[in-house]
Amino acid sequence: MKKISLLFAALLMTFSANAQTYSEDFEMALDTVGMSKFTAVYDYTIRTTDHTGKAVTDTILLALQVGEGYWKCTPYMRFLPVKDHNKEHLWDVLHQEALMHIETIVSGYPEGKRTIHEAIAPYCYETVEDKEAIEWTLNEADIDSGYDYRRATGEFRGKTWNVLYAENIPTTAGPWKLHGLPGLITHAADNDSTHIFKFVALYNDSLPIIHEKYYVLSVPSSGGGNRLVTKQFQKRTHEQMMDLRKKTIGSKVYASNPKFSFPELGPNDLDCTILNDDCTPRANVINGVTVLDKAHTYQPLELE
Repeated sequence: MKKISLLFAALLMTFSANAQTYSEDFEMALDTVGMSKFTAVYDYTIRTTDHTGKAVTDTILLALQVGEGYWKCTPYMRFLPVKDHNKEHLWDVLHQEALMHIETIVSGYPEGKRTIHEAIAPYCYETVEDKEAIEWTLNEADIDSGYDYRRATGEFRGKTWNVLYAENIPTTAGPWKLHGLPGLITHAADNDSTHIFKFVALYNDSLPIIHEKYYVLSVPSSGGGNRLVTKQFQKRTHEQMMDLRKKTIGSKVYASNPKFSFPELGPNDLDCTILNDDCTPRANVINGVTVLDKAHTYQPLELE
């Protein structure tokens, strides 16, 4: 196992707010889907239990970059330019991202589909699936904070979603894979409120919406310094990912022993321990994926 000091690039799947923040080495791993018209920020919470069975609520900020016919939902920390990252806060967010099992989703890319990147330690996966329509039932208006919010209910992959949407924010986009209403989805909760997306801010911006073709790691070089290594996403279908989640993060022992279902690592897998400034261990990272010692019970967003 290699031990390295904190390297921001060591985890990048990659941080994708501003194309100007990338060196040429990183730019070759990226496709620009288009430019955003605005970015909506959501507070995403999950009600679950820890490895002892105690009830806990996890939370993280998500950024939804909205363009013309496409949008990208990603952890807010990955949306920020690299220069804005605080290294201490960075590790807290990456740990929370792994704890909550957050995907990065580019909807409308390729056209009519969506591309999902998700990490199930010790690998990163890519799925391309149809962006199927959700059948919504529209309900009454609800005025709040200057926005004309309207209510809707829809069924999506085994769950019922109760949402608010704002007709005066013209888009069919929403957080995660929710979409298809005549206005931005500003609040979404499944029937038992295990998962809640709450709109908290809107930024009018024009920034690149980036798709990562593969991810880039910075690892120690035998001659000193660091070298860049590119890693391919492992391609899977939606059905294969559902099965993989069930067998790994959905297993009964996952919260107490996240490594239980690990495959045997191969010779090209990169296993690193990230150190604090005082050389004490901060995190374990394999192939750019944060590996948890203890986890929380997985609460799936989709059941089919």
